[in-house]
Amino acid sequence: MSDTSRETGILRRENPALIYTDRGANVAEPVSPTNPLPVTVSDGIEGATIVGDQSIVVGASAVQLTVPATATHAVVEGQLAAIRFRLTGQAPDATTGYDLIVGDSVQLSRAEALGFRAVRAGGTDGRVMVTYYQAGGQ
Repeated sequence: MSDTSRETGILRRENPALIYTDRGANVAEPVSPTNPLPVTVSDGIEGATIVGDQSIVVGASAVQLTVPATATHAVVEGQLAAIRFRLTGQAPDATTGYDLIVGDSVQLSRAEALGFRAVRAGGTDGRVMVTYYQAGGQ
């Protein structure tokens, strides 16, 4: 019992959980410092294959991406002028949505790319350059 629980009179009952990993051949072992949980950290497109690209003029009317069937991610770069975008499938307007300024880029998941809608942020049409990727092993 810790000093704080002794002082407050609160007793806590902790129920630890063991996590097991499959080591193959029907062998499972608890996670420990010598048997770590296997985790792969990826930025999403590392080692991915480019499956297409697209250049879209972004004007006063909302535009969307044409996402290839095999794409798992997309990188969208703002060009020419600032734009506003949303990822919900709803159209932004000149004052709502995320800002994407010239030279900035954003990485999107497939779901986000499918929901991407964009309009120009001011009086000048912008453009987005999009590269589509398929993550390895997909």
